[in-house]
Amino acid sequence: MINGYRLTTRRGPKVDPWLERYPALSIHEVIDRKITRVIDIWIDGHTGIARSRDMLELGGSMVPEHPDPHPGPDIPFTELTNEQFERFWTNAVRRVEWELGTKVPE
Repeated sequence: MINGYRLTTRRGPKVDPWLERYPALSIHEVIDRKITRVIDIWIDGHTGIARSRDMLELGGSMVPEHPDPHPGPDIPFTELTNEQFERFWTNAVRRVEWELGTKVPE
């Protein structure tokens, strides 16, 4: 994906000893093949966000340094609109602020 927004869900084996190490749901903003903002929902229900502009990484999320690897055929994904992503981002920021008890800079 060169530009856009994508929601991916993790599917894996039924018994995964590393289940808690990876987010169950991820939402990415991709600009010029670079992931610039990330929203992660973890299996235990907590939320993480990351932003490349100011290297913000909270709740276990991070922005990859490599170009966007478009998901392969075995990874289900849904393309989102800008409006959908911004709504998810606003809600994720609020949730992270509540979970961590901190203010996320704009």
